[in-house]
Amino acid sequence: MSAGGSAPAAGAILIGLYIPFQVIGIIIYLVRLGPKMLAVRWLAGGPARHYAISAFFLVANLALITTMIVSFITGAYGDPPDFSKIPFWMVFAMNHAMFIGVMTNGLLGLAAGWRAGGVRGVPWADHVIFWGSNRAWSGFGSWG
Repeated sequence: MSAGGSAPAAGAILIGLYIPFQVIGIIIYLVRLGPKMLAVRWLAGGPARHYAISAFFLVANLALITTMIVSFITGAYGDPPDFSKIPFWMVFAMNHAMFIGVMTNGLLGLAAGWRAGGVRGVPWADHVIFWGSNRAWSGFGSWG
């Protein structure tokens, strides 16, 4: 038996395990941070709302990835799959959910936490950063 025959099977197993492990990871994240997220005051400044909204983007990213994987499995992109049939909006939405929604909010929350520790800026700047970056994501995420 050649090694080439086992590689696609191993890939299929890994893809099959990806979604359950991703869901388990998000559940752990939400259980650990859920009470803090529910207590967030969305109209108040500070790092907590950056961390809380990143969880929503994790769920959005999981939904998009699951949709794409199910589309591959069901043959929506052809058999064998034709990657050019993947909608551009889906790729952009996944990237923006992860990089802007999760990573940028995490970094902005970290910066807001450092700033709250001593260095003070203009009070309204945190609102502009939070609402501006997340409004921008919703525009990119819904593009298509």
